[in-house]
Amino acid sequence: MSEYTEAEHAENLLFILSLASPCQQCPDMGFIERPNTCIVCHDFISLKYHYNGCPCKILGSHESIKRTWLALEEKGYI
Repeated sequence: MSEYTEAEHAENLLFILSLASPCQQCPDMGFIERPNTCIVCHDFISLKYHYNGCPCKILGSHESIKRTWLALEEKGYI
């Protein structure tokens, strides 16, 4: 089982953000059993780690997507 990386996360986020309904879509693309998936997801947008919770559920869809786009830009993925 491989660790989930920030680079994988960014690539998966770009795909998810192209969907009509991006919220509640796990960027780990169904491999949630990999270590550190949620930690990478929450760290990516500077969200204090919450064990159970999509950032869209915690922050609301607008704020979560806004933070995601900003993080993708700041980290050089777009």
